[in-house]
Amino acid sequence: MSSSTMSHTSVTAVILLLSCCWTSASLAADDASLAPDVGHFSVSSSSGKKCLLLDIAASFHVQYEKNDNTTGEVSYALPIDSTATGTCATTLGKKADISLGFFTGYPNFGVKMGFERSGLVRPEFFLSSLLVYYTLDPAIFPDAKYVNQTTPTQIDAMHEFETSTSNSYLCKTDVTFNLGYPVTQPVKFVIDYIKVQPFDVHKQEFSTAEECPQDHGLSTLPAESTTAPAVTTPTPGIPVGHFSLKNDQDEVCLLASWGVKFYVEYETQNNGTGTAQFVLPTDSNVVGTCESNFATISLRFDNGFDITAIFQSDGKKFDIANVAVTYKESLPHFPSSKHPNKTTLVSAKNLDLFLVDVGKSYLCKAKQSLEINANVTLEIIDWQVQPFAVKNGTFGDAMECSQDSQTTTILPTTATVGPATTVPTTNHTHTVGPSTNQTTPGPTNHTHTPIPPSTTHMPTPGPPTDPKQGHFELKDSKNEVCLLADMGLQFTASYSKKNKHTGKGVFNVPVKAGVSGNCGDEESSLILTFYEGKFNVTFDFHKSAKGDGKAKYHVSLISLEYTEIPSIFPGSMTPNKPHSVSNSSLTVFPADQDRSYKCDADVHVTITKDVELLVRQVHVQPFDVKEGKFSSAEECSQDSKGGPSYGLEIGLGVGLVVVFVALGVFWYIRRRAAKKYRRMESVLGPGGPE
Repeated sequence: MSSSTMSHTSVTAVILLLSCCWTSASLAADDASLAPDVGHFSVSSSSGKKCLLLDIAASFHVQYEKNDNTTGEVSYALPIDSTATGTCATTLGKKADISLGFFTGYPNFGVKMGFERSGLVRPEFFLSSLLVYYTLDPAIFPDAKYVNQTTPTQIDAMHEFETSTSNSYLCKTDVTFNLGYPVTQPVKFVIDYIKVQPFDVHKQEFSTAEECPQDHGLSTLPAESTTAPAVTTPTPGIPVGHFSLKNDQDEVCLLASWGVKFYVEYETQNNGTGTAQFVLPTDSNVVGTCESNFATISLRFDNGFDITAIFQSDGKKFDIANVAVTYKESLPHFPSSKHPNKTTLVSAKNLDLFLVDVGKSYLCKAKQSLEINANVTLEIIDWQVQPFAVKNGTFGDAMECSQDSQTTTILPTTATVGPATTVPTTNHTHTVGPSTNQTTPGPTNHTHTPIPPSTTHMPTPGPPTDPKQGHFELKDSKNEVCLLADMGLQFTASYSKKNKHTGKGVFNVPVKAGVSGNCGDEESSLILTFYEGKFNVTFDFHKSAKGDGKAKYHVSLISLEYTEIPSIFPGSMTPNKPHSVSNSSLTVFPADQDRSYKCDADVHVTITKDVELLVRQVHVQPFDVKEGKFSSAEECSQDSKGGPSYGLEIGLGVGLVVVFVALGVFWYIRRRAAKKYRRMESVLGPGGPE
């Protein structure tokens, strides 16, 4: 058989295979009938040992543009015989990934899942990126407008499936990821079942599984309430529930009392925005764990809703490390939702709510407001919690929050912003903004400066102005400056407009942006929050040793959260849509640990292909700040003023080389001319011409 015949036969076989698996747009209503089987996949290290395990059942739902400019859709299940490739954490350090390719003869079909791990107190892993790719073959995509075009769609900066690195993650409830929109045609990747362990695989098999919040109590939870408040009707009051956990000895090991009201913004069918409001039922289902230095409590309700709090302790003090919320866009809470029954999990980390002695409880009767992300806010009342050293099933002595113990405005912590502005926190409603980086808080001696109320209002429409240099600083628990940053910041973000053109949204970070972050021995971070809390940018500084043993630092990550507000993104196809982008592979602003970094020249940093950052007149020092002042500066090579710099030395050197070369050429030409003149004299003779 000829090679061409073999190739034709293979393609025919593939098309026959696909005809069994794909459905056209006319069968979209039957997508639910797709029941993918569970495939078992793994990645092995160079020694042959399995380093990543994945059991998964999933399906793809791909929309595409047809020749008549209408939209078609095909759906297919992830084949259980897909080819698995990937990279172990031994190679990537904190990262691992697995790619599943399928459909023989069509190599450009598949999915890639990236995982990361982080944390000191409790190491965790999470799904950090998702890539789906496919080829618009006409045999699969009838009447496709862009024949044989390979289309990758990706989500970065994710934080899903969060689990302890020593365990595996298990979820039997459907989870849907929407990719592509609005940049490319929408793709839905639906996971029906997943069990994954990308790190610390021992004995070639899964470790103990941590189940997703959606799986717990599904058979015993009450049906969706028909008496819950409508999203447009305020709840008359917030009921306070009392919850507890018991250990293996049937002893109470965790106590929690609180009333919680949820505010969740969501997209409606008319492309508008709605706000769902609902409360935590007092009869919520309770699950969790109690350990010596780690405790968690999850409260589940209404078949798909969950709030989880994670506490950590060093044996002497405890604090809250993470609050996560899972919600389902179902009736009656989410009327007219554009994505009905979509399940979403969001979390807030690096919180600075309290620090309490082990054996005591934390008590706050005042109303607090806790931002989980740009779309989810919690209103909390009558909060008392004790996750460690509970005795006789009752709360220990209470450490009261400052809101309860103060009746006048106080200045517990200050953050200096702008040229010379001090913005205090208040003692009333306590708003906490989570850090956008995904690292777990360091040891308790690190500084976590809370975000002060933002003094910057939404910008008015108009052309962008040049970024102004602001002065930002963090202070430690002794009220001493531990991080300094002077810089002007301007972002440019591409976005899709209603006229199908691409626009550029340009915005500056105000000099009076709210300041927060932390100062550590090896890592520090600076967070600037502005425009009524809808925008924030995070700089993570990392310290590393050079070959001579002397430590240097640099910015290793810059992340940005922003919203497509009309004054910055006019004519947006998705007005008020929140975005979160980051670049975690940076090495900018490098300097020795005991020096500052300075650059008067403009510095351009690429965050993603759609977001650029301009940094102007930067001067930073994230470590070893003395007496609140910058140490001697290491200047960037671009600078050629204000003292010696590497760039100036290169310029002087090149200039001297050019001068010496010019002199040499001039001398050589003169010497050649002189020789020619003497030779002419010898030819003519001593008497010269007759």
